[in-house]
Amino acid sequence: MGDRIVNPKGAGPKGHVAVRWMTEDTLEFIQSGHLTRELIEQLHDQLKEQTQGRTVAWVLSDLQGVTGLDPIIVQPGAKLLEELKRLGVRKIVLIAPSPMVRMTATALGLSAGVPMKMFASRAEAEQFLKNPRG
Repeated sequence: MGDRIVNPKGAGPKGHVAVRWMTEDTLEFIQSGHLTRELIEQLHDQLKEQTQGRTVAWVLSDLQGVTGLDPIIVQPGAKLLEELKRLGVRKIVLIAPSPMVRMTATALGLSAGVPMKMFASRAEAEQFLKNPRG
């Protein structure tokens, strides 16, 4: 599928978001800096542009570079997770060493009913995705 990263407006002083296909059925979300409502909405827009209705089985969400979260990201985050459910996502695999990010992601995932698996490193997350049955 290639490593085309969609990022029309995703870089800025507060943070950065990007979406790319890793494999035929796995998307990667890359997020860094201070995440705002606008950045989560941009991530959602990029998801729509990348998928165009295609099925997505897995999402690897790299949150290693996230330095902060605006409290108002909950609503756009929930909408993003609902879209992922609609696209058929079986599980979101998160790379999230920060306890604050893990707690927020867990709450959003539980409220949306989207299964998540968290890892502290990229190597662990990629290893899981090689055989994602757990």
